[in-house]
Amino acid sequence: MKRILKPIISTIFVSLLFLTSYSRERAGYSNGEPIFINDKTSGGNKENRAPARIPIRCEYESYISSIIVTFTESLGEVDVEVINLTTGENLTGTISGEVGTQVIPISGTESDYTITFTLTSGFEYYGEFKI
Repeated sequence: MKRILKPIISTIFVSLLFLTSYSRERAGYSNGEPIFINDKTSGGNKENRAPARIPIRCEYESYISSIIVTFTESLGEVDVEVINLTTGENLTGTISGEVGTQVIPISGTESDYTITFTLTSGFEYYGEFKI
């Protein structure tokens, strides 16, 4: 009986976790700490024009020790690097940059961090945050 109930309970738990995060996103609010993302590629253009819209939103969710990344437009494959500036811990990987949300688990160690997103086109975006 336990053998049957355990997968069912696990499936229900994962479904509830997904629905909770989905409904929070649809409602437009979050308890996470925002990570402000900047364009690393443009580098101080002196022209008098409005800044480009950044297609990436991030926040740190402490209850799951993860960075929640939301892509507002399709970016293809995106290389991500998260660096803990205190310990030097370096997390790298490639994620799908399709419209939607990705979760990047990190250690959650109190420190200053940087996160860098590199697109296949060569554009780079970065953010700095503290846990």
